[in-house]
Amino acid sequence: MASSFSPASNEHVPPVTKDKESSNWADLPAELTFSILIRIGTVDILKNAQRVCRSWRRVSKDPLMWQKIEIRSRGITDYEYDCLCRQAVDRSEGGLVELDISDFVGDDSLLAYIADRAGYLRCLKLTASPPVTPKGLVNAVIKLQFLEHVEISHSFLQLDLKPVGCCCPLLKTLKLSRNRCCWGFESDSEALTI
Repeated sequence: MASSFSPASNEHVPPVTKDKESSNWADLPAELTFSILIRIGTVDILKNAQRVCRSWRRVSKDPLMWQKIEIRSRGITDYEYDCLCRQAVDRSEGGLVELDISDFVGDDSLLAYIADRAGYLRCLKLTASPPVTPKGLVNAVIKLQFLEHVEISHSFLQLDLKPVGCCCPLLKTLKLSRNRCCWGFESDSEALTI
């Protein structure tokens, strides 16, 4: 049985752009662009999305976009990580409230940079690994007097957290965990009191 449809015929296939306007990403309202970008993530905004068009770049520079920052190190070099982290913190213009750097590959210098520019930070999630030192980590955290929630994961640090408790009067939650599979800890005998 012969089909009446012919791929060469335009009769049965509606034209996609003949009668319809093509969409322009630059014409989206700023609120919608903000909503899209916030879902993309810090690294993708800084490396890609801000280059789509001027309106996306303008929205990506809004300090409100940077109140919550989550940076993962997957797929970027340590140098890129450092640069992107600094750029994101700078774009917050001091309004950073929540920082999740669970795949942190920075050093004491980057932690100090963040602490000096994020004085109103309320939530910090950090996985510390060399070259972060115990002193560098504690010195950064004690600058953040508005911290309410801190999560630090590590596999090497011996931390004296008493200064953190003294310098962060709003602290409600402090989670400290070690990568026990590497160290052979068998109990929670190192419970902390601040």
